[in-house]
Amino acid sequence: MFQLFRRVLSPELAGIFILLASCFPVLAQCDGVPTGRGMYGGVFGGGGSSNINSIDQMGTAYFLESDGGPLSVNAVGSSGNDGVGMVGLQIGHEWASSAPQGSWGLLPAVELEGMYLSGTQNGQLINDTNRLPEHVFDDSLPMDNIALLANGVVSLQTPLVNLYPYLGGGLGMTNVKIDGANSLQLDPAEPGVNHFNANPNSSALGLSAQFKAGFRLNLTERLYLFTEYRYLYVQSTTQTFGSTQYPGHAPTSPWTVQLKDMNYHLGVGGIGFDF
Repeated sequence: MFQLFRRVLSPELAGIFILLASCFPVLAQCDGVPTGRGMYGGVFGGGGSSNINSIDQMGTAYFLESDGGPLSVNAVGSSGNDGVGMVGLQIGHEWASSAPQGSWGLLPAVELEGMYLSGTQNGQLINDTNRLPEHVFDDSLPMDNIALLANGVVSLQTPLVNLYPYLGGGLGMTNVKIDGANSLQLDPAEPGVNHFNANPNSSALGLSAQFKAGFRLNLTERLYLFTEYRYLYVQSTTQTFGSTQYPGHAPTSPWTVQLKDMNYHLGVGGIGFDF
């Protein structure tokens, strides 16, 4: 292959080609031409807020015929903006810019990320029924979610050699895991009755997407800090909780709870290392 290049190219151009080829290894630099980060990894953490656009709780309360017979429940509501914390890991590869170091250029990268998010979603749900003047539930859903995403990222090389703004987006899956869910009936009031008491735990997978924007600051040739804003979207998941089983209380079917369009707004900071 090298002899073929020597026959096609002049000796001068062949010499330039060999010089540039010697600059290709990851993290090497030659005459001011950057090669990008190559392989990199990082750890990060942060927090913010999360909400669920719609929460639907469905089931059947088996009242006696003398009390009107079975009551179908389809209670609907949404959560507020509740606090959430997160930590995560990432590994990726960044390619070179064709522009010399110290000038404007683009550095494309791909990466894999795993995130753990913890928080509790709360919402009031109303079942619209003619049998009761009002039928209101107060749901508390403690979540420990794990998201796995594949991202595309583009960093902007600037004349500020150690500062790199970037944008990224990704697709993946999130395991929405709920432990210790509590569904209290506010009206008519039933103090101390968790309508999910037979099994307050559930989990389900949802498709996910994210957008992030931030910048990184090089501390050394290999070590850098980064900070960013992230938006994480989790598509609708369907959770199944246990039935209501209390002495003196009408038994129910297991409860189906649909969590529609979860949204996370996060501030993130981290540290990374070029391999």
